[in-house]
Amino acid sequence: MVGVSILAANITEIYVQSFLYGLFFILSMISFYALSSHHQRNAGIIGPQPSIVFRRPMFLGTVLLFIVVTTHWALTFVRFFQAFIYFRSGSSPSTFFNSETELTEIIQIGFFMASLVLSDAMFVYRLWVIWSYNKSVVIFPLCSLIGLTVCAVGITFQFTQYTSAAESTYLLIAARWILSDCVFTLCTNVYCTVMISWHIWTVHKASVPLGSRHLRTVMAIFVESAALCTTWTIFYFAAYESESNLHDFVQGTWGTISGIAFMLITVRIGLGWSSKTEHNDTITQLASPRFAAR
Repeated sequence: MVGVSILAANITEIYVQSFLYGLFFILSMISFYALSSHHQRNAGIIGPQPSIVFRRPMFLGTVLLFIVVTTHWALTFVRFFQAFIYFRSGSSPSTFFNSETELTEIIQIGFFMASLVLSDAMFVYRLWVIWSYNKSVVIFPLCSLIGLTVCAVGITFQFTQYTSAAESTYLLIAARWILSDCVFTLCTNVYCTVMISWHIWTVHKASVPLGSRHLRTVMAIFVESAALCTTWTIFYFAAYESESNLHDFVQGTWGTISGIAFMLITVRIGLGWSSKTEHNDTITQLASPRFAAR
């Protein structure tokens, strides 16, 4: 192995992941508020009950992602206690972290892969909505999402087949699943980002003469969030290919990073909803139309 030791990588993961989870938790709470308040405002105009928000795909996806990322973070601390207290009375934490046969390791990998699948699925859903539910646009990302899901199940199952702690995650039988995960999630993120940006830019060019300026900001939000996921994916790919223990650190924080990128889009656009509503209300109050007769 090259780079840092397995123990240093996992201890660093605990500190960094906890910090990232704190950011994710705050963003999640703001996302829940933004989604519910936005749909409740629309409900007051259109007519359906505000409780419908809890059945909307975006809100359900946010809740599921919050549960998955939170469980993954909690398992990190469970493994920390196992390594330093319960496993061989805490005398060999490096051996514990280096073992791929531990049940908590397998469960944590499952939740990690679930976070990637959920975040990519919601990205595809956003693409579908932005393109006015055009089915042909989402054919490619749906295929890559299905590929990611299959690989996620495959790698989790592969770890359950290990019978010895000496078996490594770098073995070819596991590497084919892991590298496929990286390729599929990269394809989904890059494709969705390009298509969303292209569509928003096209609408922006048509709406500039009418005074619309905020669409360019929306496009930047999607690009920045996707760049965060893409950068972490490439980081993991490089660490794994170099067979560095640093890949344990990247893997442990990757799911949380994906959750942060997802929540950032909701929060920043949600804040835009609020500011736009307040701005429109102010304009309405200052320049409300008056008619001479009904």
